Parts: sequence; structure tokens; C-alpha cells
Amino acid sequence: MKLRHITITGIDQLTELDGLQELQEKFPWAEFGILFSKHWQKNGQRYPNPAELLPDLAYRGLHLSAHICGSMAREIVCTNIWQPFNELIKYYNFLFERIQLNVAPMSFPGIQSTPLSTPSFCKELIIQQRSTMEIDVYKAMDNKRNYVSILLDQSGGRGQILDLSDINLNQYIKAGYAGGINPDNVADILMKLFKKTNHPFWIDVESGVRTRDYLDLEKVYKLLTNAKEVIDNWEYEFE
Repeated sequence: MKLRHITITGIDQLTELDGLQELQEKFPWAEFGILFSKHWQKNGQRYPNPAELLPDLAYRGLHLSAHICGSMAREIVCTNIWQPFNELIKYYNFLFERIQLNVAPMSFPGIQSTPLSTPSFCKELIIQQRSTMEIDVYKAMDNKRNYVSILLDQSGGRGQILDLSDINLNQYIKAGYAGGINPDNVADILMKLFKKTNHPFWIDVESGVRTRDYLDLEKVYKLLTNAKEVIDNWEYEFE
């Protein structure tokens, strides 16, 4: 399938985990992202308490990705030390195969010569890239680390609309796209991506499926349902 995942980012303390399981069973290509921060207590409800959330997620069979933010992400890319993140997730690293670093690529020192290491359980490292004008981390790292992917995200969780008009999508062999995606426009955005890139891709949705800044599972269901219609029609037409 050309679409790898639809990532729903921002599981919070009030998210009904049974509801997530029902969504996962109905939409097996859905992935759920958890935001991690060293100072999660001060960052609002999008940042849950890992010590409370992760045990409840264990053994539910969800596709999960870890999204590391703020000073923790900056420290990782500057020092290559993952200990603060490892402390947060402790015995639950088996839950995550994909790890995303939400940090400006220009923060990477010497990236051309010193690839970033990753924890042993990480199957795919995602680097958030806010602008095509930034250092192209994908080109810098992929020759050395074949598990590096890029999330092209002009929004950074703020709901800013994804603009695909000036991007050559086929230069990114392993890429995701984010920015202002919601239940009402997901079908249009997916169709544009199906038509514009020859490579597998994913999309990441955050603000567009929240109500009062909490994850809204009704909006998630609507988004995934609208997406499924496009996916099924595309796969049927080009299988």
C-alpha cells in the first residue's frame, strides 16, 4: 500500500484507550503518536504523564510512535545521549518502533560526518523538517542510516495548512507530511499526495482532531473514515 500510516499525534491523559483499540482494529494503518517532553507537567494536556499512560498502553496492540520535543530533543541531537528519554519510557520501549525528533534540523552539528545514533529498539528515526529552506537532513543522513525518514511539517502542531505546491515530493523516498490536516480536508490532501509522489508516505494529524485541545476520538473516526474511502478507491484503481 502506498500510504504507510496515518499518524494521530497527541494521546493525552483523558484519551479513552479502549476507543483507540477499536479504531486500530478498524483502521490497521492508523498510528498513534505520544508527545514526550522533559517538562511535560508544564506543557499542557498534549503531554501526558508517561508513568501513568505507558502501563495502560502496554499489550493493547496499538501502533505507537514517540515524538520527542523541546529541550530533550535538542539535547539528543547535540550530545547523542538518549538517557532522559530512556528514563521517561523506562520498561516500555517495546511499545515504539518509530521515534520522531521535533527539532529544527539546523540544530544538528556536523551532521554530514557524524550520523545520529538511536536506541536499539528504534526501527525508524523521523526528523521533523519545518521548511524546505532548512538543511536537508534527509540527504545528509540517509546515505549513512537507511532508517531515517523526514516529516515535512510547516506547522509544528499549530494547524498551519500543508502547502505541497512548491515541493518536489519525489526527492524524499521516506517522508511524511503534516500541517492543518483535518477530517474535512484529509481526502483532498491524500489524493494530492497519491498523485504527486511515487514513494510510500504517511501523514501526521494533530490539531485537526482536537477539541479544547484534547484528542477527540469522534473527529479521529471521521478523519480515518474519510481517508479510508480515498485509500480504498486508489488501491482498487491501481492494484
